[in-house]
Amino acid sequence: MDQLSPLLRFWHWTWHDPGAFYTSVVALFTAVLGASTILLWRATKRSAETAERALSEHERPWLFLQGATIARGELPGQRTVPNNFFIHLKWKNVGRSPAIIEECSFKFEDINKVGEEPNYSDAGQLSASGTVSVGEEFETNAVGPAPTAANANIQYIMFGRLTYTELNGRQHHTGFALQISPHIAAFSRYGEAAYDYYD
Repeated sequence: MDQLSPLLRFWHWTWHDPGAFYTSVVALFTAVLGASTILLWRATKRSAETAERALSEHERPWLFLQGATIARGELPGQRTVPNNFFIHLKWKNVGRSPAIIEECSFKFEDINKVGEEPNYSDAGQLSASGTVSVGEEFETNAVGPAPTAANANIQYIMFGRLTYTELNGRQHHTGFALQISPHIAAFSRYGEAAYDYYD
């Protein structure tokens, strides 16, 4: 009977003071409803932020390095001089909105001396279109190292970073790195993720 006394007291209270009981029930229901509303608001906010991020990533420009063209510096019939080449890069906007190019920096570095992370300090600048519309292709100017006896045995990596913005000012980068043959007009991608990336 002592164990049931709290239950009996509860029933006694509900039958003898129904106004207080209903007020308590309404207060409890209001508290549960308030907590549910806050949780629903948070979930809706997260969903809206996720949708906005997805839309932004989907509708933004993406400047993609399609490839490069290499021309040798020797005239026909001349002896091949190691690292006597000129290279220009080919780009395309594969995104869904225009881009404004801020800069395209580059360096030629000995493959045996490149670090794990790219160092863009003291980089040269390539010229490129100021704005790039959706689906547009463009090329940079041609550049190359000076062929000398000192660099005759060097395997060059050309690496750099294209910096561009959306029309709203949000900035993005495309990192690139190419391994260039010292003797023929050929290149391959330098596949280190720290050098070859998109953000």
